[in-house]
Amino acid sequence: MIDAIRFWEDIVMPRKNSQLVLRDGDEEYLRSLIKQRTIQAQIVIRAHILLDKSNGVSTRDIASVYDISPTTVQLCVRKAVLTVLCLMISVQVVRLRLPMMP
Repeated sequence: MIDAIRFWEDIVMPRKNSQLVLRDGDEEYLRSLIKQRTIQAQIVIRAHILLDKSNGVSTRDIASVYDISPTTVQLCVRKAVLTVLCLMISVQVVRLRLPMMP
């Protein structure tokens, strides 16, 4: 339980400007989203936000570049982190539900 609280305080609700660490293949995936011509502009902006955050750009700088509020930037990063966390948890649950061998 303490680890979950520490995760929440350090990753999801950081008090200082922190850098987002992408997993292998994430940067290429985000760049491929940006290059697509038939994708919604909102998704392209989210991809830019995550790439900029992973490169250490501050929340305020990202917000000013894309003309959005710093809260929107923080929300985008939090959603991305929580999505990855939920996926990791669901993979672990699936691994634990393996059928019994006869």
